[in-house]
Amino acid sequence: MQNLRNVGNPLSIAPAALLFALAAACLPANAKSAASPAPKAAASAPAAAATPAAATAASPAPSAPSQSFTSSHEVFVVGDYLLQPRIYDEFSAGSKSKEGSYNFRGAAEFNLKNLPLMLEGSAVKYTYRHDAGNVTSIGRQGATFVPAFTVHTYEQEGRLGLKVLDPRVYLGVSVLQKSADTGYPIASGLGLGLEKLPDYEAGLSVYFSAYYFPNLNGRYTASNQSLAIRYRDFRYQVGAAIKPDKSSVFLDTGIIGDRITGRAGAPANQTHFAPYAGIGVYTH
Repeated sequence: MQNLRNVGNPLSIAPAALLFALAAACLPANAKSAASPAPKAAASAPAAAATPAAATAASPAPSAPSQSFTSSHEVFVVGDYLLQPRIYDEFSAGSKSKEGSYNFRGAAEFNLKNLPLMLEGSAVKYTYRHDAGNVTSIGRQGATFVPAFTVHTYEQEGRLGLKVLDPRVYLGVSVLQKSADTGYPIASGLGLGLEKLPDYEAGLSVYFSAYYFPNLNGRYTASNQSLAIRYRDFRYQVGAAIKPDKSSVFLDTGIIGDRITGRAGAPANQTHFAPYAGIGVYTH
């Protein structure tokens, strides 16, 4: 019946010819060869008209468009000097540090089975002075007098990102570890975030990152006591890379900081904020 519908006007074919065509379609090949010549001529019209229908049915369906991103393979390393970072924690009430503080980071873009990925690592060191005075103890169970000394804190972070937008915008997962020379325990945890890497092929490129760590945790053990310490940490960075034409060396500037909220056992909330400037190299 499908072949009959493809004929231009079915009323133009005699009813007897239609019936014969249906019977001929149901007969085996040898029976068709024994049929009289006159009916064969009448059946030839539907057979010829079926040819366009078969060709139409064989036409492939259009495939859905697939999403793709611009291939990026930049690799860079950069070192920045933090310009008088302002730090709030149990050892500092927000004074600007004039000690040496640094931020080193590097990243590489690559493809793995057609997935555009990014691998990044960073290390931040804050150095600042604690003026002699009382310091809230772990667990917030009192305060202890602490003489003046220089505090060194260290942050190491590794990130793995999947490109979600062009140019160079990644959704990432991160692992962070924080430590200090204050005797407090190491705190570590996983976080999620979004970041845009610099585009060093342009003369001036803006970049940013924002990551949230819901549960940085560590454990403090002393005097037969064991206390858990937990924090929430929101980390951010916004900067610009300035590269002279046809050069693999670039200038780097921006701001970096975080907001750490104390949870179980944490002696105080913490804030770090610093402008920075530095120099780096890249290749692609």
